[in-house]
Amino acid sequence: MEVRKENNRYQLYRNGSPYFIKGACVYKDFDLLQENGGNSIRLYNVNADSALKVLDQAHQQGLTVTVGLNVIPAGTLDYSDEQAVAKQLAKIKQDVLKLKNHPALLMWGIGNELSFKIEFKRILDHYRLWSAVNDIAAMINEVDPDHPTTTMISSDVKPLLLISLFCDEIDILSMNVFGNMTAALKFTTDWIWQGPLVVSEYGTPGYWVADHTDWYAKVEPTSYTKSQLIKTQYQDMIQNNPACLGSYVFIWGQKQEYTTTWFGLFTPTGQPTEMIDVLQYNWLNQWPANRAPSIGSISINNQKDAKNPYLEKSKKFYVTLAVQHAPSNNMQLRWELQKDNLEIYFDPTLAQQKPEIIAKGKVEVNKLKNNKKASASADWQNYQLEFTSPLNEGPYRLFFYLSDEHDKSATGNAVFYVVN
Repeated sequence: MEVRKENNRYQLYRNGSPYFIKGACVYKDFDLLQENGGNSIRLYNVNADSALKVLDQAHQQGLTVTVGLNVIPAGTLDYSDEQAVAKQLAKIKQDVLKLKNHPALLMWGIGNELSFKIEFKRILDHYRLWSAVNDIAAMINEVDPDHPTTTMISSDVKPLLLISLFCDEIDILSMNVFGNMTAALKFTTDWIWQGPLVVSEYGTPGYWVADHTDWYAKVEPTSYTKSQLIKTQYQDMIQNNPACLGSYVFIWGQKQEYTTTWFGLFTPTGQPTEMIDVLQYNWLNQWPANRAPSIGSISINNQKDAKNPYLEKSKKFYVTLAVQHAPSNNMQLRWELQKDNLEIYFDPTLAQQKPEIIAKGKVEVNKLKNNKKASASADWQNYQLEFTSPLNEGPYRLFFYLSDEHDKSATGNAVFYVVN
């Protein structure tokens, strides 16, 4: 494995051939990733034994693996403790020696956002951390010069600057980008990092940069909006970036973080969304034969202030969904009303548990009221559902899952606040 700079562009080579990373952060469904054109997976903080099992499975599917070594973040490990730091280095060296000859290994990831809990003013703590990371990279470059080293950081300028100062043994910079990718990558390559980079996480913009209601509930994009963003990000800022060696989309699965659907490319029941279709188009330059349905927008009572829908308790209200789908007689719309968690508005670390479900149900789409004249184009149709608002005052979130006979799904949710 090596990185070359050719015609002012960085290129990763594997077994002597150019290799562009078309990857996902994933622990399962390797066969589906390969079928859709993916060629690599990213692991987080694994030891040699657990990584070996994944490497073997990935190799069977023709996939490579960026192995995320189990580096303890600052704040959990005291990097001023020289004995503890040396012990960690020795353990990581053992893991590297066990895995370095595996045919599926692509590169080494030294931790993930390791300085997240350190205030920038604590510069000595940063120095100790990134010096330890540099020592790990130097050790790997010595015992395994055939696989590059990288470390995964957020797109914040502070860790970027510190790595450029303290980590000259790092071969490739990896960035987790959940905001403005254009600005983040341009600033990085123009001002701080002059070498190759990988976008190690990308996809739906993080809830920390999303728009919010008057009561601070974050507004989540529909799966259609997310898919269009992934398509643009990949084609404009990953595929055509001369410094970029490829990317890993986040996340090939389902993850409860802030909401049930914010980051996952699959529904909680395992159905792939239209975001998977877009990834296939990006990776293979062709759409799947059976594309997933789309939910373009969701509105409540056609309110003028669509971002802040307030409802009276125990009153009927209606929801309008703009839907796009292939001709089908088997479309189903499943819905789920959750009591929104006020605490996560100010402490997102509490967002790992699914909120209370107030009510749920499902309906066949062909039985819904369909107002074609209200749709934005001939490809989109508006469907209307009627609900009754809850008895108790507070914030709520209404989720929708639109599924077809090919077991693909579109997702979206709408927030509202019930007042007395």
